[in-house]
Amino acid sequence: MAKKTKKIEKVKDDSNIFDSVPKKFRDLIALLIIIIPLLYYFLPFALDNVMPTGSDFISNTGQTHRWTEWNSKTGETALWNPSIFGGEPIYNRLTPTLIHFDSLISFLGKIFYWAFWYLLAGGLGIYYLLKHKNIPWYLAIIVAVAFVLLPDWQAQIGEGHSSKLRAIMILPWFILSFTYFFENRTWLSTGLFALIFSWLVRTHHFQIIFYGILILFFLYIYPTIMLFVKKEFKQAGNLVLKFAIALILTFLTAAQPLFTTNEYAEYSIRGGNPVQIGADVESAKKAGGVDFNYATGWSFSPNELLDFFIPHFSGGISSEIYNGDKFPQIKGRQIPAYWGEKPFSGNYATMGMILFLFAIIGVIYNRKDKFVIALAVFAVFSILLSFGRHFPELYKLFFYYVPYFSK
Repeated sequence: MAKKTKKIEKVKDDSNIFDSVPKKFRDLIALLIIIIPLLYYFLPFALDNVMPTGSDFISNTGQTHRWTEWNSKTGETALWNPSIFGGEPIYNRLTPTLIHFDSLISFLGKIFYWAFWYLLAGGLGIYYLLKHKNIPWYLAIIVAVAFVLLPDWQAQIGEGHSSKLRAIMILPWFILSFTYFFENRTWLSTGLFALIFSWLVRTHHFQIIFYGILILFFLYIYPTIMLFVKKEFKQAGNLVLKFAIALILTFLTAAQPLFTTNEYAEYSIRGGNPVQIGADVESAKKAGGVDFNYATGWSFSPNELLDFFIPHFSGGISSEIYNGDKFPQIKGRQIPAYWGEKPFSGNYATMGMILFLFAIIGVIYNRKDKFVIALAVFAVFSILLSFGRHFPELYKLFFYYVPYFSK
């Protein structure tokens, strides 16, 4: 009798060398890879005492000098600066010290420059968000490193836009925490979302907070509506209830910057109370915030879209050192290098063609993924909204009719 032979089927192995790395080491590897370029960039801040010299940084230093000096001399918290505009309140700018992420980073900032920690937090946020969306861990690292090395963040630091940078670096955690909350709807996920949301609000950068909320709207309005369409009222009710509780926890944690900013707003141009001169008064009063021309003064021009892919397409920044050889008579001198449509510019809003192409490929490859499509639609919408005075039909809808947008 002939022996029966077993049929051996070859199974295709889709694994690679990166998948062979033990899971317990992957996050540590990600941390180290993200830290290395950040250390290279921020070492001059730590070792050579290099500091930003942007206009906002200098003006903020002048604005806060008197009350920080008072705090250090007396140990008391100043609530009023008598040296600006005949007196200016400070209380609305103070964020209470709580056991929170911003307090932790503030403490770490005494050891190493604060922006290092926020960029590290932003990179890790991107990494964990992508891992949560089932992106391979090694690809998530590449995206995280690309994110923290975007030139615009260096410009935000140089110009002194610290609260904006802080808020942007929190956004990946904001999206991740809400995604986790939406998927699980547990009390733990509710608390985590409230914790991250309050961290975002405590940055005081309400423009980025608005865009963060807008991202969540684009990502989750459809699945939320579908809960009601499918008559899953119990799940929908659970979602609404816990979301409301998360908002209450957020407002309680961040009450001081929220309510004090709102209280003082009516005495500023952001409260619809402009100097009573010129035609801008009417638009400011109608919107209840700044006037339309002020709000759109730095509108992003469609002509400058190519700056995303081609650095220096619109020239560069307003004050730049010329290092070329074509005009030796001005080499090493400061020149006005920006020729775009904003009053002036101090940053390079570029990502490079490679990142853009990868983004397009990713959207096409994942075109059936609702999360990816929602992000792509939001990206297009946010660019259209950023056109401001160049696309007033859309911008005015938000400026005049969306609460607090004009502030």
